[in-house]
Amino acid sequence: MNKKLYFRWIETSLGISIVSWQNDKLVSFTLPRKKRETALLHFIRQCEFLSASPHEEKNDPFTLEEPIQKYFEGQIVSFVSYPFSLEFYPPFTRKVLEKTALIPYGTTRTYGEIARAIGMPRACRAVGQSLGKNLLPLFIPCHRVIAQNSLGGFGEGLWMKVLLLSIELSNFTPHFLRQGALQKNTHPLVE
Repeated sequence: MNKKLYFRWIETSLGISIVSWQNDKLVSFTLPRKKRETALLHFIRQCEFLSASPHEEKNDPFTLEEPIQKYFEGQIVSFVSYPFSLEFYPPFTRKVLEKTALIPYGTTRTYGEIARAIGMPRACRAVGQSLGKNLLPLFIPCHRVIAQNSLGGFGEGLWMKVLLLSIELSNFTPHFLRQGALQKNTHPLVE
């Protein structure tokens, strides 16, 4: 291991997340887990190929705790302005992730739309595979990419994709339909 990978814990209403960075750019984000140990194991597995040694920090240079907490509480939050690192991805995956990062809150795109946007209209399956390598969900919102006739897949499990889309889409539904939909700790998070 040659470089330090800085990380910090962030407690949300749905569990514990980890955000990491190097050289003032975000590298990874672990979606909420019920247990601290599970979040840490997922983070370590997620970042194994980076050849970096994790180094815990109390604060992050981006002041992300509040925006991440607000997101999981159902508030509209944009993560577009935060700098992230894509240097360790292959060129095709970088293009996919760059386009995906631009998908606005509360909207979706299909794998085909992303493929066309990067100039490779027949690469729908490759787009999905590239999104499966995304280390920065929320910041590169791969949960907003769906199949033409279904939700498609999601590396964190389809239930998590549904949860993230529900959080976002609940801001665009009438209050009486979403009442009670985002109550704390009612979701079956990974142990």
